[in-house]
Amino acid sequence: MFASKASSDDIESKDTIFTYELESLRDEWKESRKTIDRFDKLSVDIRKYGFSVIALIISSSTIIFDAAEVNNPLPLTIVPMVIGILTLGIYLADSYYQVLLLSSILHCRQLENVHKEILSDRIKKQMYFGWNLANFIEDKVQKSRAYLYTILIYVLFLLISFLMGLFSLLSYQLNSSDYPIKPNILILSFSFLFSMLFLLVSSRAVSRLIREMKETEMIDNRFVIRKVFDKETITAATKSLAGQIYEAYKDSNFKILTLGMGGLYFANKLISELRKKGMINVELISAFSERVGNIVSIEPPDKSDVAGENILIVDDLVSTGITIQTAIETCKILDAQSVRTCALLDAPKKRLDSAEDLVLDFVGLHSSESKRFFVGSGLDGGKKMSEEARDRARLLPYIGVIVAPFDYEGTLSQNDFVD
Repeated sequence: MFASKASSDDIESKDTIFTYELESLRDEWKESRKTIDRFDKLSVDIRKYGFSVIALIISSSTIIFDAAEVNNPLPLTIVPMVIGILTLGIYLADSYYQVLLLSSILHCRQLENVHKEILSDRIKKQMYFGWNLANFIEDKVQKSRAYLYTILIYVLFLLISFLMGLFSLLSYQLNSSDYPIKPNILILSFSFLFSMLFLLVSSRAVSRLIREMKETEMIDNRFVIRKVFDKETITAATKSLAGQIYEAYKDSNFKILTLGMGGLYFANKLISELRKKGMINVELISAFSERVGNIVSIEPPDKSDVAGENILIVDDLVSTGITIQTAIETCKILDAQSVRTCALLDAPKKRLDSAEDLVLDFVGLHSSESKRFFVGSGLDGGKKMSEEARDRARLLPYIGVIVAPFDYEGTLSQNDFVD
């Protein structure tokens, strides 16, 4: 009776926590939506009023110059330059709020994905009804290439201001020869080229910033992850590895040995691809590994599972190399007939001296990373992360590196992680 009551209290407590998490997530999502609306309105106002002012200056200056007798070409040169400077100023303000808007959308999109992850454990096979507004908006923005069209509008305004000044100077020359217009045309041309160059450089900088923002994700409100290999690249690498393994073992049986959660995560995907090729009886065995300093101890599988067998050691990441090197030696001690190695990702620049001669048989992806830690597609962020954050990092559909906090790699040694 007491056990039943305790169990009921535990369920009620879990439901309360679950409800609180969803409510907190919903409140933050609503606030993000309000921020998106605010930045979107500011961007629209900047373009609407800015473009209106530019158009007004162009129209009014043309009318004034036609109505008045201009005795000096200097005003005909200065006005287009002022329009160009105003256009660049509006562009910078517009870009600033566009970056803020995108940041809000990405944060909102992340909240939507977290909401889906939280509910996925509860609803199982039921249909998911969630918030997908930010996902929808971002997908539409990417497909419409709206940012490119905005740049073209600013280029058009710069071109109009230059042509207006050029035609005004030529018209002045036809009606008066008091002042030579060649210096003015040179000044006007230089200012136009400078404006175009400034627009090009700044737009590339903004595009790079936007791309970096899209390739980063924050976990646990602390750890910033930058994407290195996307989901499509990982899927292609997994299929390629399955094809290589199939060719190597199509005439013989073999067993897959994994050493940790990440290796098991990748091994299951690999086995799924092998089954598509007809290998339906691939046996999976696992061994527990523990690392202290540069010493790795492995709790080996039963000798009967290894002796006389072809063993393929599968891991998601090989960096220092000592874990998989110890696994190879363990399999040989257990009288394996043959031992080969397979890794989704190899980071040879992280090798320790004791494993510098390690050569893997099957490798899907290579990385030149030498310091930062990998997460995603089975890889977690190590002991500095909370258990919940590690689970989220492990379930990321891509492979990334931790780029912040900046002291992350300095306060941890590689020994805190399993390679």
